[in-house]
Amino acid sequence: MIRTAELSEKFAVAGDVYALLATGEETGGAYSLIEARVPPGGGPPPHTQNDLELFYVISGELTFSVAGTELTAGPGSYLRVDPGVLHAFRNRSARPATMLIQTFPAGLDAYFREVGRSV
Repeated sequence: MIRTAELSEKFAVAGDVYALLATGEETGGAYSLIEARVPPGGGPPPHTQNDLELFYVISGELTFSVAGTELTAGPGSYLRVDPGVLHAFRNRSARPATMLIQTFPAGLDAYFREVGRSV
């Protein structure tokens, strides 16, 4: 299967746009893969999740807060957030940022379908 972000289901959540590249339905619930486009000032508030999350920044710059530690991540940066760890990210720059988010198991994709606005 080949899918681009442009041909994926997309949902606006908290000002960001999330494209569902691989969903739980397609992976037997094993994982989800999501492209996040985060505009200047965008990003979710601090939260926890029950899944393992991997973040890979493709373009732009994002500031991550993970368990009280803040760091800035640019293109090529990779972060791992374990289940139950308080985290957030914010685009504090003047340029949009793009990253991939992979979750194990799947579930974030279903959350975006539930709370997001289809775009």
